Amino acid sequence: MMKKKCKIYELLKMNSNQDKPYEQDEMCPKDKLEKILKGAKEILCHKHTSNALHPIFSYIKIFTDKITFSHVVELLSCEKNYTGQDSFNIYDVMISKSKMEEICLKESITYIEQSEEITISLSSNPIVVKPWKDDRLIMNITKDGWKDKSWKQDENHALTFCNPIGVCFITNGLHSVFTGKLLGEGSLTITPAETYNLIPFYRKIYFDGVDYRYLANEKIVAKASSFEFGCIFEIGRLIYKSKN
Repeated sequence: MMKKKCKIYELLKMNSNQDKPYEQDEMCPKDKLEKILKGAKEILCHKHTSNALHPIFSYIKIFTDKITFSHVVELLSCEKNYTGQDSFNIYDVMISKSKMEEICLKESITYIEQSEEITISLSSNPIVVKPWKDDRLIMNITKDGWKDKSWKQDENHALTFCNPIGVCFITNGLHSVFTGKLLGEGSLTITPAETYNLIPFYRKIYFDGVDYRYLANEKIVAKASSFEFGCIFEIGRLIYKSKN
């Protein structure tokens, strides 16, 4: 009997240790960023010849999913209430609108012409979508008919698209788009769409793992509000350099 108890204790201890695999080798944010960018460089080195989504955007999706699902877990588990369409956009995950305007925001905003379209897959494209009301989210997930009908776009859905990172920020229809993402089906075709071209920012700032800094003098622009988006920002620099 004692031997069985010892074995059970050893198994529980082993499982407990597996829950914290990185504790013994904790890396600083700058080292983590470097490792993540190393992975991105390896992906970009491989030739991609098909018309399918480039693997680098699947890599970016790892980080947008972390941003989205971390928000949803907080929404479902906390008493905090969000205020509707309260600025769920690039400013929430990068730096404030005022700081972006100070650098070169006006230069970076462009609009896709009426004739052009952006079509994104809710299952495979990198998307940031932040539902703001837990009861509406639960209602959408449990809505009658979801199991029998495919997710479909309607006039309520809107997005902002970011180049060169290929990230879509959902700006309207947040609860239903998140549900479509959760189901792994559906697509959004938007025309025209507001787009952010991050390339002007690459000439002026960089993310060091903790802060955004000016390239010219190394001074801090702002502390990063999201490590994950900071990584995406720097992956975008690699994408831009690979094309030029």
